[in-house]
Amino acid sequence: MSTFPSTQAISADSVISLRYFEAFGEVRQAISVIKKRTGKHERTIREMRFDKGIIVGNPIRDFEGVLTGFPRFVGVALRATKGDEPGAAD
Repeated sequence: MSTFPSTQAISADSVISLRYFEAFGEVRQAISVIKKRTGKHERTIREMRFDKGIIVGNPIRDFEGVLTGFPRFVGVALRATKGDEPGAAD
């Protein structure tokens, strides 16, 4: 059996992508569900962090290319509000 990602995706029920990216001078983590056999697909890329468990935050809307490994900032540089932290309500 080949070990290419496309072959593995064919035989998997779910595929989750985890990526590191740099934003505002910090290394952060992103999560995205690429493939899911049952249920509605989540189309967003979300920030994720570990703090007494896994916390999945709001969609990452200020960056493009996060899953490619080369994110590019396209948003407004205002990130001091509590509502923008991972785990905050959408």
